[in-house]
Amino acid sequence: MTIGNLEDARKIYYFHESHNYKVPPGWSEIGSGGTRTAYLSPDNVVYKVGSSYINVREAKASRKFRAQKHWESHDIVIPRARAWRIAGEREVEYGRNHVVYVLAMEYVEPQDMAYCKAQYGETCTCRKFGTPRVCVAKAFEYMRQRGVYDMFEDNCFIQDNKFYPIDLGCLNQGLRL
Repeated sequence: MTIGNLEDARKIYYFHESHNYKVPPGWSEIGSGGTRTAYLSPDNVVYKVGSSYINVREAKASRKFRAQKHWESHDIVIPRARAWRIAGEREVEYGRNHVVYVLAMEYVEPQDMAYCKAQYGETCTCRKFGTPRVCVAKAFEYMRQRGVYDMFEDNCFIQDNKFYPIDLGCLNQGLRL
């Protein structure tokens, strides 16, 4: 099943590039980082605009990782993603002229923030309040062992006791996709 659509990818791309600070009706800006901004569409699809190189790598990583069953045994769910090509648009990135891609990603409604003191060498806080849940520090480490390096509290959520990484853009450059 395809995630997102070209019409919405184009709409949010042109909005983003216009530097207009009022998002289109029904849309909301839900986050931004060093290279991309994330918008939530009226259809509950996240569109990431910015680095096309990272958008394409994230779409490939999502496809590859979703096909691997080992994630499930660690309570990690990889959201569906697709890179939509914006025809006729180009950007200069990393010294090269690239075709523009906008990433569409399955929206994950956060139930719980992903934070654990064990990631800082302290005692695990994931099960402190009597509610069993996936250990965030262990999930972060599992992701890092597989080449995903940008794992921190803002790049993942917990939902139904599952760990959802919502940014697979920063991968080990040697990781084959």
